[in-house]
Amino acid sequence: SLIVIAKPIKFAILFTLGNILAVGSTAFLLGPAQQGRMMFDSVRVYASAIYIGSVILALICAILIHNKLLTLLAIIIEICALMWYSLSYIPFARRVVSNLFIRQYKRLKVELRSMIKGWVDGRKECKTLELYATTLSYASRTVIQGPWKNIVGYIKPI
Repeated sequence: SLIVIAKPIKFAILFTLGNILAVGSTAFLLGPAQQGRMMFDSVRVYASAIYIGSVILALICAILIHNKLLTLLAIIIEICALMWYSLSYIPFARRVVSNLFIRQYKRLKVELRSMIKGWVDGRKECKTLELYATTLSYASRTVIQGPWKNIVGYIKPI
C-alpha cells in the first residue's frame, strides 16, 4: 500500500496498535491467564517473545526514533514475527514452512553458484533457466496437441 511507503511511521503506529488489540481481543475471549499460558507454552515461547519484542521495537522506532527506514524494517520484522507466531498455533505448520524455505534456499544457492561459475567460465547461460525453457517448450507443445487446441490457439515453442 502507498501509506506504508509514504508515511511508514503513521502506518507502524496504527499497525502495531492493531496487533496489540488483536492479541488483546483473544485475551478477552480466552481470559488473560489462559492467553498468557498459551503464549508462553513451551512450544511457542520463542515465537511469542520475538513477536512481543518486534512490537516493542516497531513502537520505539516509530515513536521515539522517528526514522522512516528503521520503522519500515521494524514493521517487516513485526509482520514476519506475527506470521511465525500465528503458525505456532497450527500443528506442524512451522515445520512445513521451515522445510519449504530451506528447500528454496538450497535451490537458490545452487542456482547462484551455477550462474557465478558460468560467468567466471565466460558462459552467460544458466542450466536451470535452460531447463525452464525446455519445460515451457514441452508444455506449450502438449497444450497445443491436447484437447484445448482450439481454446489456447497457437503457442510457438521455444
